[in-house]
This record gives sequence, C-alpha cells and structure tokens, in this order.
Amino acid sequence: MVPGKVLGAGIIRHPVNVAALGFSDQARKKIVKAKGKCMTIAEMAEANPKGTGVKIIG
Repeated sequence: MVPGKVLGAGIIRHPVNVAALGFSDQARKKIVKAKGKCMTIAEMAEANPKGTGVKIIG
C-alpha cells in the first residue's frame, strides 16, 4: 500500500498488487505488464479487511 501516488520510475520483474491513492500512466502500465494489479486503497481494504500481508511503503 502506498499512501500517495505511484510513479513509473524503476523496473518491475514480478507480479505485485499495489494499492494507492493514485497511479501515473507509466506506473500503471508497468504494473499491469508484470501481471500485477493496481487498486485503490478502498478496494484493497474491501478485499483484505484485516490487512494480512500488507506492507505500507511511502
């Protein structure tokens, strides 16, 4: 979970599920290309209400 906007810098080599307040177009493309998932923080909270395995990065 990122309490802000995810930007497109860097390389993603494996699938990751990322919840954030927002995503740049480049970040979204890189996450999806790596077979990952972009979601809002509200969507993440609904899918995982206990927050099991969630890491906050920011």
